[in-house]
Amino acid sequence: MVRRSFTDYSNAEEAQVVVSLIEEIRSMEPYIPELELIMTDENDEVIGYAMFSGFHLGGRYKDELLLLSPVAVKTEWQRQHISKQLIEYGFEKAKELGYKEVIVEGNCQRPGILSSRSERIMSVRDKVKCQGGDKEKLT
Repeated sequence: MVRRSFTDYSNAEEAQVVVSLIEEIRSMEPYIPELELIMTDENDEVIGYAMFSGFHLGGRYKDELLLLSPVAVKTEWQRQHISKQLIEYGFEKAKELGYKEVIVEGNCQRPGILSSRSERIMSVRDKVKCQGGDKEKLT
C-alpha cells in the first residue's frame, strides 16, 4: 500500500526509498511496533499508514522524541483526512507511552478535519496478532 501510494504521488524510485526506510527502521532499535499504525476500511483493507519511530539528538532525549515518517494513504482515499486521523491517533498513543515531542519529516502541509474513523486504526503489531496478517504486505 505504501509503495503504491508513493509511486502514484511521486515515482517508483521515491516509493522504493520509502519502503527501504520502513524496512530499515523495523530492523533497528528505534522501531516501536505500537507506533506503526494502519487504518482499514469497512472491508478490512489497509487504506492508511503512519510510522512513528524513536529519535534522539546526540544520544539525548532518547525516551522523549519521536520521528514521524512515512505517512501514506491509498490514492483513492486521499483528501478524506485519513492521514490526519492516523497522526492524531499516533500523538495520543505516543503521549500514553511517555513521549513528549514528535519531529515531522516530509510534507506536513495537509490540513484536515478529524472525523470518527478511529475505531479502525490500530498498530501493525495488533493487526498481525489479531488477524495473522503479514506486515510485509503493507509496504
